[in-house]
Amino acid sequence: MKAVGLILLGIAAGILAGFIYLAQVRQSDTLSQPPYLQIGRYQISLEIADEPAERRQGLAGRESLADNAGMLFVFPVEGRYSFTMTGMLFPLDFVWLDESLKIVQVNENQPNPPAGERGVVIEPRTPVRYVLELPAGMIERLGLEIGKSVKLVE
Repeated sequence: MKAVGLILLGIAAGILAGFIYLAQVRQSDTLSQPPYLQIGRYQISLEIADEPAERRQGLAGRESLADNAGMLFVFPVEGRYSFTMTGMLFPLDFVWLDESLKIVQVNENQPNPPAGERGVVIEPRTPVRYVLELPAGMIERLGLEIGKSVKLVE
């Protein structure tokens, strides 16, 4: 009888260990997925710039950005935040989004300035909460237009 109890205890411990392992695997899978924007049938992998230092740096100094990637600037409140292409090494598209992630403005194919020169200032006409920077040409390729909404998946 004692042996049967030990066997049952061992089985229960094994089952419990299995559940704990599966829970950890699921959690690590969830945590390892980068956030992305769902735009129709397209998914854009995101780097989130939600701290002041990250927003100041942005994509400046980088050689390129994959077509299925972008940087999402997140501001604490809606406002008219301006951007410049200073330090950029490739042209960008800008998608300006309100609090509900609805597109309120687009600026396509903003050129990178010659080395050492300050780029033009780009700003929205209305307050925004988010700004999405994409490689130039992606606004057209994704069919993005004012009034369309995107979905943030974190």
